[in-house]
Amino acid sequence: RDRYLMPGLSDMHVILPSPRDSDQLVEDQMFLYLANNITVVRGARGTPNHLSLKRRIRDGQLLGPTLYVGSPPLTAANSQDYEATIELMLSHRSSGYDFQVVHQGVPLTTWDSLAEEAHSRGYSFGGLIPDSVGLRYALATGVSYVDHLDGYLPEVVSDEIRGRLEAGEYVALPDMLGSAVGRKMRAMAAHTRSSDTWVVPTLYLWENLYHSLDADSMLALEEMQYVPMDLRRSWANQVLGGAPESPETAELLVEVRQEIFRALVMSGAGVLSGTYSPQLFNVPGFSLRHELESMAAAGLTPYEVLAATTRNAAKYALR
Repeated sequence: RDRYLMPGLSDMHVILPSPRDSDQLVEDQMFLYLANNITVVRGARGTPNHLSLKRRIRDGQLLGPTLYVGSPPLTAANSQDYEATIELMLSHRSSGYDFQVVHQGVPLTTWDSLAEEAHSRGYSFGGLIPDSVGLRYALATGVSYVDHLDGYLPEVVSDEIRGRLEAGEYVALPDMLGSAVGRKMRAMAAHTRSSDTWVVPTLYLWENLYHSLDADSMLALEEMQYVPMDLRRSWANQVLGGAPESPETAELLVEVRQEIFRALVMSGAGVLSGTYSPQLFNVPGFSLRHELESMAAAGLTPYEVLAATTRNAAKYALR
């Protein structure tokens, strides 16, 4: 009579429904998480309706996973004045957002004030790494989490390529990927671990973004029946123009991202499973299965894959 129970899983990077989405779509998306045994979801790019959604689930008015809700992001448009940016972050915190989301365009002076104030308040912040900041400095100033392995590639290229980047020169993606150095990957992984920064790699999404996809084959996947027709059409149209890079570059990109991710895991850095669904054939709930398969393909053991989507989520939430 032995029974094997699967623990609840987590998707730590999703796009929650917008204010324009129907009640039925909201209910369907929340159900898809639960139907795939996902009991914890972490939303990015927050809007006020996400706070209401979180309360409805918490109060038993809507069936859904436990939600952690990110704030509206800081961008170039709302972060140029550091004092106003701090006030904005504090308003997000007081409104009930669980962490402050950062995107590109945040100036370095604003970042410094943001990091200092966030740490003094015990408020998590992170997301994308602004070019003005760079990953190394973001880690040194205590960024809480990094999405999509953002900022890692420029830090692990050869000294020659790094010098060209620092001089403001454009370097093509194939040249950057071809110069990636394993030793530097391990060093940045160790730096990430010592900074107590968490990383959400979204491996499967980037495989889809850079590989040439056959829309008909993707739309034939069983889970696509749960996606509204207009969204399926949008995804199909998105791949009509082909992949942004050559097949050789796409393969190299996947390989380098896998190596960086594997170095992070081997260093003991905190890694979390996330899908950025719904996004380009990433169906809520089902997409996590693909992400876990991509983690395994990167060289993780079954235990390490399971830890990334169970134990690690708990450790992140309780930190």
